[in-house]
Formats: sequence, C-alpha cells, structure tokens
Amino acid sequence: MKKTIRTAVAAAALVAALGGCGTQVAGTPAPQTPPPMPVSTPVTTPPPDPAADRAAIEGVFHDYYRALRAQEFTTACAYNAPETTSRLLADLHARVSTPTRARRA
Repeated sequence: MKKTIRTAVAAAALVAALGGCGTQVAGTPAPQTPPPMPVSTPVTTPPPDPAADRAAIEGVFHDYYRALRAQEFTTACAYNAPETTSRLLADLHARVSTPTRARRA
C-alpha cells in the first residue's frame, strides 16, 4: 500500500512538472492561455545631454570641495560612495597605527 501511494505521488509530481514545462501529458488538462497583457505606454528615456551631465558633475564636485574647505566632513563624506569612505578610513587607520619612521622608509 505504501509503495502505491509513493508511486501515485511521484506520478502526480511528474505530471505537474511536465505540465509546467508546456508539454502536454496524457490525462492532464490543456494548458491555459495567459490573459492578454495590458497595453502600456512605452517608457522613453530622454537623449543624453553631455552639457547638462557635465554641469551636474561639476556642481557635485564644487559642493564636495566647499564642504571640505569649510571642514564640514560629514557633508563631504556624504558625497563619497560607501566603499570610498571605507577605503579612506582604512588608509587613515593604517597611517595612524604605523610609526612615523616606518612611513618614511
């Protein structure tokens, strides 16, 4: 009896798996056609504007530089990528933990 139940469960799993692949298996219902996709307006990306991109990059750089000059380090660090901040802190810790004579060598 246990073997029959296991065989039936395995057969049902096989039918379900094959049915999911789109292959018609004898004794299974025909696959349902998916509902039609709603018509949507295509998303358009504006063309690149090198002048605007350059102005934006320069603006961020100048804001970063102003923050450094004003010693607003929290603001300046906010402009850095997290991996950049991690690298800067690691370099700082390495310099602080290394004696001065060892750094000059």
